[in-house]
Amino acid sequence: MDIRQLRTFVHVAELGSFSKASERLHIAQPALSRQIRLLEGELKAQLLLRHGRGVTLTGAGSVFLDRAAGILRQIEQARADVAAEAGDVAGQVSIGLPPSVGLTLTGPLAEDFRRSYPKVRLKIVEGVGAFVHEWMMGGRLDVGVLYQPGSSRHLETTPLWSEDLYLFAAASEGLDPAKPVPLSSLSRHPLILPSPGHGLRGLLERHAARHEIELHVEIEADAMRIQIDLAARGLGYSVLPFAPVAAEVRDGQLSAAPITAPAIPRRIVLAYPADRPVSRAARLLGSRVTSVVKRMMADGRWPGINPECPELAEG
Repeated sequence: MDIRQLRTFVHVAELGSFSKASERLHIAQPALSRQIRLLEGELKAQLLLRHGRGVTLTGAGSVFLDRAAGILRQIEQARADVAAEAGDVAGQVSIGLPPSVGLTLTGPLAEDFRRSYPKVRLKIVEGVGAFVHEWMMGGRLDVGVLYQPGSSRHLETTPLWSEDLYLFAAASEGLDPAKPVPLSSLSRHPLILPSPGHGLRGLLERHAARHEIELHVEIEADAMRIQIDLAARGLGYSVLPFAPVAAEVRDGQLSAAPITAPAIPRRIVLAYPADRPVSRAARLLGSRVTSVVKRMMADGRWPGINPECPELAEG
């Protein structure tokens, strides 16, 4: 039994398909099948049931999947610990950020990381949470900042902070950050929201449905900057965390108020791949995310977030 066999089994089991695992691992399907057969032979147990739609786990396979995924995580952590003793950090590292986080974080993070690790080439990719999640799963990104994803053995996640959502509109509408508005008030306004399938739209619709509130979406715009611009022009109301609109509120272009009764929090997590090696540069980039956000909270550049990890909560 070797690491390649464990990694192959975890991918095939999680994806439910030899063909999908082949695409992700860049290994021909016959080679993957051979590794699984060798693994099953060594364990003297059938791990996968093959059928026309792909594969499913046997009882033994379900037990072994948990063990195999844990072994791979321990091996990766051992590699990271050993790498930390090596000299200068070099190479390339990539991070994916959702737009509402990237607008506030990208500049300060890039400045901090380049100053701390000048030999590392930094790649920053912006995309909605579902895309960042997909890119991480596909191996295109080393680090991700995500809105809380569903459970996945392919991602190692750590909560960073949560942020409540705000209703915002043109300054003339007179919304006030010190005067919360109930969720029910959204039914009285024409809304500018992302299209269905977007995480924020889904979150709002789930809360609205739970409280029997009807939302009237007049304009759909997936790009956050477009939502902000259209709201500033008086074409409707929109919903975002406070940080992306803080400058416009301060400059008198927009007004904003927190949504309550109930509040709608969004949890943000730091994510690494759990099924492949994580470089020392990636771990260091993740730690810089935390330290930069902490500084921005302290000096007021990132309002409206609630720490959910000790590193951010400590004074």
